[in-house]
Amino acid sequence: MGFGSFSRGTEDGIPLLSNRSINKISTSRPIIQQRLKCQSLWHQKKQWNELINFIKSREGNRNSFYKDNKGLITIGIGFLVDKKGATTQKRENIGKKFAQKYYYLFNVSGNKDDRIKAVLRDWKNVFVNVNLNIQGSLELNNNGIEKLLEYKLQTYLKTMYRKKSFSKCLPAEIQMALVDARFNSAGIGLYSSIVEQMWKELDYRKSIFSPQLALNFFEDIWKDRGSSRYQERQRWRIEKFQQGVIVF
Repeated sequence: MGFGSFSRGTEDGIPLLSNRSINKISTSRPIIQQRLKCQSLWHQKKQWNELINFIKSREGNRNSFYKDNKGLITIGIGFLVDKKGATTQKRENIGKKFAQKYYYLFNVSGNKDDRIKAVLRDWKNVFVNVNLNIQGSLELNNNGIEKLLEYKLQTYLKTMYRKKSFSKCLPAEIQMALVDARFNSAGIGLYSSIVEQMWKELDYRKSIFSPQLALNFFEDIWKDRGSSRYQERQRWRIEKFQQGVIVF
């Protein structure tokens, strides 16, 4: 496929990071652009559904408002309806905007205004309660948890496309790995300086770049982060990333 030669061992099917010798790709932009499909990940249904199902299988979920371990109001699969360090007014505004946008995802009757008020009231009841074990009385409907997850992932992806415009043209599998790393980052920002070299090697607009080297950086950056369960998740990301490298 032209991504260069390299020498690596394996352990339980996971590539090791030693003894690497990588030749970077040198090719023209038109050739690469013909091979890549510039499309938002959520429009690539097979990979999008795989990502959704993977995250749902890895994350806990709650269908009503609750407080996380920092006392911030959350719902669904880690969907934050609050903001750390914000004033009371700003936090209430977040709750209000959420109710106005997502009232239809809750099992609550009445007209639109009544339903918005009911969701906001439920949010406020959790907000003012000092008990961290408090839980809202309203529940999300059958589609609610997945819809909120999709919105959260789309928000992450839109940010990625804005910050790294070429990322929309990366193979879907690489996008899957990257957005899941953003979803559960183990304390590493996807756009922090430590990750910048990975992004540079993925930028096919340059005359010389290396998707394989980008994968190596991706492995190194999150190596040994988090628990053993988190490392299982990272192995899934690496597998997806590897699949995407082949496309180049």
